[in-house]
Amino acid sequence: MKKQLKRNVAVFLVFSLLFFFVNPGKAAPEGKEDEGKKLLAEGEQLYRDFKFLEALDKFKKAELIVESGKDKIRLYLNMSKVYFQLGVLSKTEELLKEVLKLDPGKILKKNRYPPSYREIFERLKSGSSVITKLGKKKKKKKFPFLLVALGAAAAGLIIYFLVKKSKKKKDYTLTVTRGEGVDGSPESGQYSYKEGTTVNYQYQLQAGYADLQVMLDGAIAPTSGTIVMDRNHTLTALPNQRLAFIQIESTPPEAVVSLNGEQQASTTPSSFYITEGNYEFRVTNSLFGEARTTINIQEGMTYNITVILSPYRYQFSTSWGGEGRGPGQFRLAPGLALDQNGYIYVTDWENDQVQKFDLNGNFILRWKGSDNDDDGLLDRPHGITVDSNNHIYVTEFGNHRVQKFDTNGSLITKWGQKGKTTGSFDQPYGICADQSGYLYVTDWGNNRVQKFDSQGNYILAWGNKGSGMGEFENPFGISADNDNFIYVSDYNNYRIQKFDGNGVFIAAWDIPAGKPRGIAIDRYGYVYVSNTSNMIQKFDPDGSRLIEWGSPGQGNGQFNLPTGLGLDVDGNLYVADNRNNRIQKFELSDQAVGTGIWDINTTSGLAKRNERPSLEINKKLLRGGQGGRFSRKESPLKN
Repeated sequence: MKKQLKRNVAVFLVFSLLFFFVNPGKAAPEGKEDEGKKLLAEGEQLYRDFKFLEALDKFKKAELIVESGKDKIRLYLNMSKVYFQLGVLSKTEELLKEVLKLDPGKILKKNRYPPSYREIFERLKSGSSVITKLGKKKKKKKFPFLLVALGAAAAGLIIYFLVKKSKKKKDYTLTVTRGEGVDGSPESGQYSYKEGTTVNYQYQLQAGYADLQVMLDGAIAPTSGTIVMDRNHTLTALPNQRLAFIQIESTPPEAVVSLNGEQQASTTPSSFYITEGNYEFRVTNSLFGEARTTINIQEGMTYNITVILSPYRYQFSTSWGGEGRGPGQFRLAPGLALDQNGYIYVTDWENDQVQKFDLNGNFILRWKGSDNDDDGLLDRPHGITVDSNNHIYVTEFGNHRVQKFDTNGSLITKWGQKGKTTGSFDQPYGICADQSGYLYVTDWGNNRVQKFDSQGNYILAWGNKGSGMGEFENPFGISADNDNFIYVSDYNNYRIQKFDGNGVFIAAWDIPAGKPRGIAIDRYGYVYVSNTSNMIQKFDPDGSRLIEWGSPGQGNGQFNLPTGLGLDVDGNLYVADNRNNRIQKFELSDQAVGTGIWDINTTSGLAKRNERPSLEINKKLLRGGQGGRFSRKESPLKN
């Protein structure tokens, strides 16, 4: 350990002396023409600034240029100092040997080199290593230990400050450009970091932009990563494309939006971003219909689109029944209703019974009575409805009352008798239940509608004989929509009337094709009406006729006084084909009667998702076929 310490102290002393005696005081003047001396002077200046690698680079370049022995000696001595600082001791010794070769005759002259150099060169001439053996030579008595200690301390201080200077870190700049439409950090600007600092970055596109491109120092980089500050860097994050913003609503809602055959949104209303181009829009509600059109979409624009779907045509699916008294047979079938579990209940007029079927017409059970008013027995049952609790309500034309059953036909309660007072009836025909569980009954002979709770307690009544708004000429069918509006078939006035749940008149529309009988309403508020012309007609909630089909006869899709109507959850329509003693089932086809009505408004700039901008209306109605709304004077659509 002591030998190693002595060797290190000797080496420090040698190169301290080299630093003070050999190193010139200044760099060579910039104006000299000798390029080698200029490089040599620049290297010496870099050495004094503790920039050892940069100094070595200058010395190597000078080595290729300088020719004079004096300059080469100066060069090799300086290079040896650099290699010593870098810890390359073998190279240090090699360069000192080169000095010995260049000046063998004058190497021991006192006036040319300091005493310590003579000692080094004597060792090198004798073939000894100055690096490995310098510290082993016995100290001359004329050098006191105090002087050696002071020299070692001085050398140690020099080395300490050299190392400290060399560890000082540089400042580097990171220049960031974050473009419009890009979120993330760091933001645009110039940032200063110490050498070796690690900088994290992460970017993502804002809505309305596409194809994010991140570049580091001109090369494509990931959208997130790290940068080590070993030099100045540039970082850019830019979108290559702006999008268009689409907001679309449909009537009815809950429609699927497809663009060029690929689904874009699973329901309406919806909003989304797309690139510019020509798109075929198709908006489809499988329980109703569809609409189609082509729109040229431009980037950076907001499109607010509303569309009214054209309804699908209905096509015959199946039928069951036949005239007779057995299970599944009928002797006039005026009414039907569906429960929450997918069963169908049909009133069998002359057989004085109710029959229950599944949706494919398979017979389940029946309950019946005779021509009397005993509890649970039926006399010419006509209207039928099911409430949200799967209770069955039946109007009896013969007994002038309403009876309430469970799904197996067991009687729960009954109310009513023949008369004109409240709670009494004169041939009750239609019955329906609203979303709140209230019952509404068309009182045919009394030209009114009566409202009851689910236990048969009377609440109110409205209407009287006449043709004015809110008056009736034999009310027949009745139905309630999801908003508890009540629709009534005003039989001999050839019209449908709409009321709120308290009997306040809302609207009316004519049924000129025939007297309206049965009535049903789907989940979207569209109204289905059977009439005496042996047709089924479909209207929107405001009374505009959309489609109709049917004709007199016994074939599939033909009718003989159709009456009761009902819809299942898949949009299939069931018709009580009264005098044909059967039930017919119709399903939606995939053929719409038109391409819908489109209202397209555009504005420059992108709105936020689910936020409609304020626009001036600029309607562009794109009609196709006969898929638009119809006034009462327009020709009806027929399958």
